[in-house]
Amino acid sequence: ENIDSTSETDQTENNDADEGADQEDVENDNTDSANSEAGDEVPFLALGETGVIEDTLGTYEVTPKSFWITDSLGEGEDKIIASNGRFVVVEIEIKNIGTEVLDLKQITQADLFTETGSASPGYSNYPGLIEFVGEINSNESFVGELAFNNSERDYYELAFGAHMPSYISNEIRWVINPEDA
Repeated sequence: ENIDSTSETDQTENNDADEGADQEDVENDNTDSANSEAGDEVPFLALGETGVIEDTLGTYEVTPKSFWITDSLGEGEDKIIASNGRFVVVEIEIKNIGTEVLDLKQITQADLFTETGSASPGYSNYPGLIEFVGEINSNESFVGELAFNNSERDYYELAFGAHMPSYISNEIRWVINPEDA
């Protein structure tokens, strides 16, 4: 009886070890699949790095140069309070490296994503900002500001070309850490 019960115990321990190994295999499979999906994701740049957008409007470089966070924009009667708690304002340089004249308002359609995946659009027509208006010729640059009305978060991603099919535009994202403001 002792031999039979010891065998059963050994077999149970082996089954438990096999289940643990099977669980590790499942976890490894999930990790592998996450890694393969990560290869399809958009690469991220750091603040100050330049990305090239190639879309149906033309080809241009985008460089977020700096950013700041504030609860309001403008002064006096023109003062606007952020409805979501804060404005994240990003100073961006656009350089036309294509041959077509570009409309600044059309090419500065950007979104600010948070760690939750939610996004808010950027606008340059708030009081006190350098607005993206007019045209930019080939080999010319323009520096303007986009403000994003967003809640307080630990992490943001500035995205150009988001939500566009690949035949219309590529997508570029920049990591923006609030502690760097």
